[in-house]
Amino acid sequence: MSSTIIFLSFFILFLSLMLVIRITINLDLYQNLVCINIRLFGIKILKIKISIIGLYIQINNHKKIKSLSIILSKKDEYLLMQIKQNILDKLYFDDIQVVSNIGISNSSTSALLIAFLNNICDFAEYKLKENNRDISFSYANGVDFLNKVIDITLDIKVYFTLFDLAFAIIISFYRRNKYVKK
Repeated sequence: MSSTIIFLSFFILFLSLMLVIRITINLDLYQNLVCINIRLFGIKILKIKISIIGLYIQINNHKKIKSLSIILSKKDEYLLMQIKQNILDKLYFDDIQVVSNIGISNSSTSALLIAFLNNICDFAEYKLKENNRDISFSYANGVDFLNKVIDITLDIKVYFTLFDLAFAIIISFYRRNKYVKK
């Protein structure tokens, strides 16, 4: 009996462990790449490179390049939508950072684009502070007058527990089964 109580207490402790995930999305339009880095407690666990023009995906720097031909059935599409919706409800966003470095054909166009991005970031910061005072939003938009580059990096720090993740996935499968029966 006591070993069961000890096991359950460790199991509850394990499920209540707070995970710290940092997602970095880097969009480089001149190289036509989107690079997504996912870190758990600061350790890189997944690196995904997506080519915008070539339509290929490379995971964890493997030479095997996979094509982006993802065609899902209606049931699987609904399941993924439910998982995304249920997990996003459980996440706690702590820190959002936007860093951009833009250099286009001439300096005046680059400066106008940076001013436009600064206005968008000011509006996003205002809306985030208005809706949720816990999220820290920062941005740094810079102009590169020497090189032609469009580099935008979005860095998001997210907290959630294993219990929330397991609960969200179980609810998603339950709702999918209800949808399939209809």
